[in-house]
Amino acid sequence: MVSSNQAGTQNIWIRDLESGKESSVASSADLQRFPVVSPSGTRVAFSVYEKGKRVVYTSVPGDAPEKLCEGCLRATDWWHDDKTLLVFGGSPYRINALDVASHRQTPILKHPQYDLLYGRLSPDNRWVSFTVRTEPSRAHIALAPLDGFQTVPENSWIHIADGGPEDWGNWSPDGKTLYFTSMRDGHHCLWGQRIDASSRRPLGEPFALLHIHGRVYYDNGGWSAAGGRIAMVLNEDTGNIWMMSRPGAR
Repeated sequence: MVSSNQAGTQNIWIRDLESGKESSVASSADLQRFPVVSPSGTRVAFSVYEKGKRVVYTSVPGDAPEKLCEGCLRATDWWHDDKTLLVFGGSPYRINALDVASHRQTPILKHPQYDLLYGRLSPDNRWVSFTVRTEPSRAHIALAPLDGFQTVPENSWIHIADGGPEDWGNWSPDGKTLYFTSMRDGHHCLWGQRIDASSRRPLGEPFALLHIHGRVYYDNGGWSAAGGRIAMVLNEDTGNIWMMSRPGAR
């Protein structure tokens, strides 16, 4: 599932990997971005730029989309039951649990100064990874234990790795490794950090999962991990060499 302008406006499209067929989830004249598919695969949440502000919608492909909240910047993950979303927004950004049925939001992670964003749930839904943006150009990735929908105090957060303001983590299917993007080697590459199964603290040093140093590169276009696969939006630079001569030159 991607945000594409193939029909003229940036909308959410879904592609069947077996047949290659593509279809629009909820065609609109408004800009749609950042799709997140529910665990059952039956619903998708996405951001819409509507009347100068960002709004989060949810939709069942083929049905009319439902507005969930205004002022939410982005949905980033679903609980297993398809009933609750992780979203972030506010000033500074905080991460909330949003009940899809009632549209009620409950703060899960917040800080008086730092922006908290890009929350991702562990496979067992007992932990959440997130990005702590301490400065406009500096951030780190952390974990926090979930106790229902209670706000997790800062003293329970676990520092995992330093990163940039647009870096975030995604869990491996077994919950024992956190993947994340980082420029620690001078290029935007994909890294992994093994995590202790009981304490959830880092085990050893981060390891390189995928180096991207060539003509094709990652530039914060978005990425996700699911089903034992990782999908990334990559850019590719190409160029041509031209030769010309001046009129009359020999």
